Amino acid sequence: MATDTEELVFEETSSRPAPPRNPFTDPSQRRRTLPAIAATIFIAVLGIVLFATMVPRHSNHITPATRPTATATPGQVITPSNGSSTTLNVTNVFGADIVGPNDAWIGNDNEISHFSGDRWISYQLPNGGVIRGLAMTSSTDGWAVGDQQQGSLPLMLHYTNGAWQQVTLPFTGEGFLGIQMLNAGEGWAWSRDILLHYTNQHWQPVTVGFANGIIISGFSAVTSSEAWLAAGTNTQMQLWHLHNGQWSGGPTFNNLAMNPAAANLSMISATEGWAATYLLSPGRRLSSTGPTDPVTLHYHNGQWAQENPDPNDLSAQKYSIDGLYAQGSDVWATIFSAGGVLPNAALHFANGHWSFVSIPPNFWIHQFLIINTGEVWAVGESITTPRTAIVAHFVNGAWVIVNPK
Repeated sequence: MATDTEELVFEETSSRPAPPRNPFTDPSQRRRTLPAIAATIFIAVLGIVLFATMVPRHSNHITPATRPTATATPGQVITPSNGSSTTLNVTNVFGADIVGPNDAWIGNDNEISHFSGDRWISYQLPNGGVIRGLAMTSSTDGWAVGDQQQGSLPLMLHYTNGAWQQVTLPFTGEGFLGIQMLNAGEGWAWSRDILLHYTNQHWQPVTVGFANGIIISGFSAVTSSEAWLAAGTNTQMQLWHLHNGQWSGGPTFNNLAMNPAAANLSMISATEGWAATYLLSPGRRLSSTGPTDPVTLHYHNGQWAQENPDPNDLSAQKYSIDGLYAQGSDVWATIFSAGGVLPNAALHFANGHWSFVSIPPNFWIHQFLIINTGEVWAVGESITTPRTAIVAHFVNGAWVIVNPK
């Protein structure tokens, strides 16, 4: 994992030969020694320059990876399908985002759909694309990432001028797992083994510093120079910290893991954030899904510490956290219980403690937009057949289904 910066120490020997006769004080030696001294000085300076270029340098600065950059040059342009509808049928929803009230996006198998006002408009994806993450900076600009061709290739799309444009990626590999945009000009995207940073209209791979074989399972940035990343193996998880533009290895947690397919790392500020993890029981792999023993970590006062909900609040049912979203002093999380059945509740952290809040039956929430402590918007899908997209509004202690009506 992280290593301390190495310092090269050069020691001088204490015994030296007697100095030669000085050619500047001995006239008999000036003529033949001055050219030799000049040549010696030139060779010495050249040697110092060459040596300096070969000395290994150890740093935690973000450095570009060997892979080329991905430009945002538009490739295939995807315009809306004909017509719109008041109900959206879905199959597999992995990515979603909410821009504001009555303004939501869902990434479904083979399409991206936009809910505005009271209707859905869909965009068909190329090559059997699947969206794993959506990050909209406004109603007119945003990004989507995922995979295509049954997960064999990464997929990245940019929404602008009313259409999605496929970004040509000059490398191959696994599909993307998530994306976060700080604003229209800067953001981050990641897969299991790649972290990309978007600035100056380019996606640039960056090197964090962990060893090969480590899997990225979560990411959350506050600014361009302040972020946290979760990465681990089948036996442990480590949180890496980007601070003032430098990556360093943070705390390591044995027998803890984070589901890489869910949004389970959310930073509120440079000094506070949350992470949803689970216990790695014997024989349980990092990619396992289903009910787990959740462990919620809270970062404050410069430390990550457990701050778990009371398990008795769910009648001792085993459950897993499917997504965690923090803003201000509020944190919301979606959960599963035994057998993958939704318990018709969400976790809410406010005023210093966790509580369970009832949600509409059979509502699988994929994204929260926190307005304030008592008001949130949520987008997701029903788990009944036919499965449909749901947009809901929580205010004054009650949920209202906005769509479908």
